[in-house]
Amino acid sequence: MHGNRLMYVALKALIEKDGEVLVLKDPNLPADGLDYPGGKISEDEFDIETPLRREVKEECGLEIEIGRPVYAWMHQFKDRGGKQYKVREVFIVAYACKYKSGEVKLSEEHNDYFWVNKSNYKRLDTGGNYFKALDTYFKNHHKK
Repeated sequence: MHGNRLMYVALKALIEKDGEVLVLKDPNLPADGLDYPGGKISEDEFDIETPLRREVKEECGLEIEIGRPVYAWMHQFKDRGGKQYKVREVFIVAYACKYKSGEVKLSEEHNDYFWVNKSNYKRLDTGGNYFKALDTYFKNHHKK
């Protein structure tokens, strides 16, 4: 048994607008940079909606309606500071979200974005958990 360990919790938004889901590109992530808006819960945030809305607004400028959890997974991130890399374990939960308003305006964390739908999302299949979240969404939560 490993005992207690420090682990972060992050939230991701699978934002649907007109039958398509927003996908972001993060050049610092593996699997061709596949990502979704979202991030870690801060120490002073004690609910799900506040940090997810904040992160989505910061990363892509959109207002959303938060729905149900879609997919959860563990991911290890390496801090890039200093000479030695430190690994952070993050428990990520992706939520089905609906677009409410705004225009996509990316933060410096991402270098591109695009929208995918049920007929073309499989081209993103990297076999990783970021794709599995999208696949689960289109198989189980997408209404169209």
